[in-house]
Amino acid sequence: MLGRKVTALPLAAVQNLAFSRSAGGRLRGYGAFTFEADGQAGAVIDYIPYPEQLYLEIYHLLYPGEAGENADAGEDAGPRRRWPRL
Repeated sequence: MLGRKVTALPLAAVQNLAFSRSAGGRLRGYGAFTFEADGQAGAVIDYIPYPEQLYLEIYHLLYPGEAGENADAGEDAGPRRRWPRL
C-alpha cells in the first residue's frame, strides 16, 4: 500500500533552520533543510529544488524584518543589515 506521512511543525516552534548541500546536490540543484524545535532536530527535508531561494523565504517567515528591511530606504535609515549566510 502506498501512503503519505505528513508532519506539521508550527512556525513559532522552529528554533533553528539548517541548510546543507552535498557536492551532488550542488551539481543537480538540490539541498536539504533541517528544522530544529525544542533543541532537537524536528524534521529533515531532502531533495529540495532551489534551496537557496527557499531558505531565504523561510528565513524571512521565521525572522520578519530581520534582513533586507532597509534595502530601499534612504541614507538616514541606519545601518544596513546583512542577508543570512548560506
